[in-house]
Amino acid sequence: ALVSDCPAARDAAHRGLALDHSMATVPDASLALAWCGEAASAQKEAERLASENPTNTMANEVFLPEVKAAIAVSQHHPDQVSGLLSSVSPYVLVSKAPQLLGRADLDLNQPQQAVEDLSAGLRYRGVGLQEGNTGTPQSPDYALCLLETARAQARFDKAAAGKSYQQLLDLWKN
Repeated sequence: ALVSDCPAARDAAHRGLALDHSMATVPDASLALAWCGEAASAQKEAERLASENPTNTMANEVFLPEVKAAIAVSQHHPDQVSGLLSSVSPYVLVSKAPQLLGRADLDLNQPQQAVEDLSAGLRYRGVGLQEGNTGTPQSPDYALCLLETARAQARFDKAAAGKSYQQLLDLWKN
């Protein structure tokens, strides 16, 4: 969903939710649904997870606000994203907040703010909630933040954008 392959993301989310409604599945599935325009399903799943785990900080302070922010972005309300993500700020290094804020900033035509907001996702290459049971050696969030940073920089600093795109190409080569 974060790379705009919504048909595949929606299919994977629905298949996952058909099998499991736990903390292992719901956050990514509901976020994918939110990014891809299925706001009602996404919010329902995230709210159910949060209500079933009232003392779980990640469910209530990170995952649910991220889903609400993704819904705001997909429904063309980028001005709401920052407020929706206020509870996520202490956990920004293990969240999708940098991508959500960066995307909202770009939608608001604030590319310099986007670069600043995306910088948290670039701070530590391997930090982030790992995908899947075994995790990955590098969080995909880093590459996505780098791509969005380059896109934002291209609006005001072509040289910096070129360097960011080159970093991304070097990352893909390895």
